Amino acid sequence: MFELLIWFSGVSSIRPREWITLPRPGRKQLLLTTLFLFLLIAWPLFASAGSSRAYSDSYLRSALMHHFERWEGAPYRYGGNSRYGVDCSGFVHIAFREALGIEVPRSTELLSRCGPSVSTRHLAVGDILVFRASSTNLHVGIYVGNGQFIHSSKSHGVILSDLDNPYWQSTHVKSVRVIDRRI
Repeated sequence: MFELLIWFSGVSSIRPREWITLPRPGRKQLLLTTLFLFLLIAWPLFASAGSSRAYSDSYLRSALMHHFERWEGAPYRYGGNSRYGVDCSGFVHIAFREALGIEVPRSTELLSRCGPSVSTRHLAVGDILVFRASSTNLHVGIYVGNGQFIHSSKSHGVILSDLDNPYWQSTHVKSVRVIDRRI
């Protein structure tokens, strides 16, 4: 007969130190305990694999450009969420959800804080670009590589723009990484 002995050290003078004897666990209990310990140890590996997908830059660019082609020319409309009219944060929100299956916030303020900041020289496809459109308004777009980004502009609707344009360079305030780059 197998018994598990546990040494119990009393913390007060009322309860002395003693050995506690527990009966041998059954096969079912042993299996459940082993499974529980395995999941406890392995869960972080499974959880991180499911929540952060590894995308190549070419896949990201292709998916985002395909989405852009479907939306190109859609007019700007504040608060809009359709091809009949969409604002900048709505376009970014929909592009991430439809093209990549990633949920991001809907407002420019929340988009500007939804991930770690990255410098302009370390931009990667899928990073969110944040611009100061005026003293009170932010504007957002998605970097698609080659110095270009897609966004919904007030004057032209959904367009592809060059980041090296003097206007965009002067108003660019930060870039945010939403897609985990660990592979």
